[in-house]
This record gives sequence, structure tokens and C-alpha cells, in this order.
Amino acid sequence: HGGDTIPKAPHACWVVPVTDTYAVLVAKMQPKLEKAGWKVLACSDSLVTQLDNKVQLHDLAVHLNLSSCLPAHYRNASEATYPCILKPAFGCYGIDMLVANTSEDVYAAVPDFDEGSRNWALQECIRGRMEYSTSLLVQNGCILDMVTIRYEYDGEVYVWPRVREVGKWLHPNDESHREVMGRFLANYSGICNFNYKVRPDGRIAIFEVNPRVGADLTSDVPKPRARALFERLDELSAARTRRS
Repeated sequence: HGGDTIPKAPHACWVVPVTDTYAVLVAKMQPKLEKAGWKVLACSDSLVTQLDNKVQLHDLAVHLNLSSCLPAHYRNASEATYPCILKPAFGCYGIDMLVANTSEDVYAAVPDFDEGSRNWALQECIRGRMEYSTSLLVQNGCILDMVTIRYEYDGEVYVWPRVREVGKWLHPNDESHREVMGRFLANYSGICNFNYKVRPDGRIAIFEVNPRVGADLTSDVPKPRARALFERLDELSAARTRRS
């Protein structure tokens, strides 16, 4: 829980965060966790925070000249194209997110929303019934494994989970999307998850990056395929042992 006392690992096992909060804690405490015998694959906590924060993620996309790979971000509610999606900079599972149909909806939800807000993101609404979730195993910016699930929902405009799922399938990884994800993940180590839609011209539109294990990997990816990714993770520990 972020305290100074870390229990000794009962045996050689991994600490793998499944929430955003714990992803930051594990990154901060990696040296102490490893000293206590735990296996950890993590990077700087500042990078974890940057990827997790929807506003900072957009800043990073602009820096990388990849803003076209995210939904358009609106700095001013009166100039947005509606409907659009309002979401807190930090958050998960659709909590406090909404479909805004007018600027009045934005100000009703966030009365102090103003131009340049760093606590909320107002994003273009990408229409479509299909949504994708890709989990990646990454070490020092190198993608070692990735697996994608395609979801179909019963609406074109929605905020998950306030929509009905029609189906889900294992989906081939797209190399152009992999390249984009890799640029966001320079210097990243760990498991992470990208949620996105695909525009009609094939371009990826990334909603968020979760610097942790997502529900897609634990619940929706076929068990043998998920096991293969975690076994690849465990091979990293074996490789470290051989080198030492």
C-alpha cells in the first residue's frame, strides 16, 4: 500500500499491477520490491503517469507528431464539434465520463471547465460499433508480445460500459498500429493496454493507454494466448538470471 515495509516474496513471483494507482506505486517502489525478492518489470513513475493521464497523453502525442492518432481534443467547449466525449484526466471503467451533446452538457457536468483545463479532456466522438483493445508486453520500449481483442457494441456513440456488448473476437495485430503504439512506449517497461477505434481510412484513434494489465487480457483473451504472454514475461526473469 505504498508504505516503507515491504513483505519478503514467499517465492520467486511477479508483482503485476492491475490498477492505475498500483502501476504508479510499483514503478516508484521497484528497487525496494526487487530487494525483497519480488520480480518486477516497470519504468519511471513519471512515464506511467504521463501515459495514464488523458491530458498528458495528448501532450505526448503532439510532441511525437502523433496527434492525428488520437481523437481531436477541444480546449474550448463552445468551439467543440458535438457530440463529443468528456472524461476526467485520470479515471477508468467509464467513471465520470459522458457523451456531451452541447456545451451546456459540458458545463452542467463540470461548471469550472475552461480553456486549457488540465483536469478534464474533451474529445472528438469517434462513431462506430467496433472498438479494439490491445495488450502489450514491453521492455525498454521494445514490444515483445501483443494481443488484440475486437469488440462490437449495439451503438455508434457511447461510453463504455453503458452500452451492450454484441460480441468479441481475437483480432489480428495491425503492423501500422503497432508502430504507432511503439512510439508512445519508448522507454516503457511493463504490460500495458491501448483502447481505440479505427477510422474509415484505417488510422488508429487511441482513447487511452492503461499502464497495467487490463480486463481484456485477464477475461477476454483466450486463456492459452494470455498464458503465452505471461510466460514470455517470465522468460525475462530467466534471461536476467542467466546473465548474472
